Amino acid sequence: MFTFNRNEQLVLLMLSLALLAGIVVSYLDRTNSDAIRDFDVKKNEVPVPDILEKTTAEDHQTSLPIDINSATAKDFEKLPGIGPSIAQRIVDYRTKVGKFKTIDDMTNVSGIGPKTLERLRTQLTINKP
Repeated sequence: MFTFNRNEQLVLLMLSLALLAGIVVSYLDRTNSDAIRDFDVKKNEVPVPDILEKTTAEDHQTSLPIDINSATAKDFEKLPGIGPSIAQRIVDYRTKVGKFKTIDDMTNVSGIGPKTLERLRTQLTINKP
């Protein structure tokens, strides 16, 4: 019939014990279902702290679309996906090279690629230099 070496016998023993433990846990779970009650997730049941709801006047000061030739780094940071580092790079590029001639010129800034620009395009405007 079948012959198993020592390692195979140990593996079979461990698998059998794991199966037995699973059967016992399953049985106990079915017979004692009141011990641990299930919970329901209810939408809007947890109160939102006031600090998350408050915004400052500065948050609403910059209106969209943002003029890329006059916006500050803080203005650029309000755009989705633009952090302080990239915002400062945009301002530095504009200072070094001069005002942007087109919105597409933003791709010359390190960290602004074609995909990022397309995502932001509707939120940007340009006043020609």
